[in-house]
Order: sequence, then structure tokens, then C-alpha cells
Amino acid sequence: MSLFPHRVHADVEAVRAAFRCHKFMCKFACYCQGLVGFTLHWGKRREEKRREEKRREEKRREEERRGEERRGEERREERREKREERKEKREERKEKRREEKRIEEKRRAVSPSQAVTVFGQHGK
Repeated sequence: MSLFPHRVHADVEAVRAAFRCHKFMCKFACYCQGLVGFTLHWGKRREEKRREEKRREEKRREEERRGEERRGEERREERREKREERKEKREERKEKRREEKRIEEKRRAVSPSQAVTVFGQHGK
């Protein structure tokens, strides 16, 4: 019946108390390990969440940067198109002026038939 038959002593209560203490210490150790595991786990989770948040933030910044680059590129493209349109309009105006000058020169220029009528028979 006894755990140690060769050591039969009257202090059974001490053995029981020691066992209860051992059992309690085992439970307490498991509880502590559980707590340590819990805190480690949630510490890791917290760290993972922080990393994920940083990654998300970095991605968002990268997207904003790309968006800005795209918008900048679009603005440059629009400016280029406007510049080309202004050039074309300028060229058209220049061409119109040249055409008007040619027409004016033709009007001013005296044709041979007009020279005869203007100056009489001297041209022949």
C-alpha cells in the first residue's frame, strides 16, 4: 500500500503534502509555460501585424508614388499636346499671312496688259 514499503514511517501527511505541492507546482509550471507561450504567441502576432501594417503602408506609398508619376506623365503629355497644337496654329497663321502677302503682291504687281492700259502704247 505504501510507496516505499522499506521506509514505513508515520509522516504520511508530509508525503501527501509533498505530492500535492508537486502536483501544484506541475500545474503552476504548465500555467506559467502557457502564459509564456501566450505572451510569446501574441508578441509574435503583434510583431507580424506591425510588419503587415508596414508592408501595407509601403505598398500604399508606392501606389501613391506611381499614381503621382502617372499623373505627372499625363500632365507632361497634355503639355506636349498643347504645345504641338499651338505650334500648328502658329504655322497656320504664318501660312495665312504668307498667302495674304502673295495675294497682295499679285494685286500690286502690274500685269503686262494692265501696263499697256495704264501707260498706253509705250510698253509695245
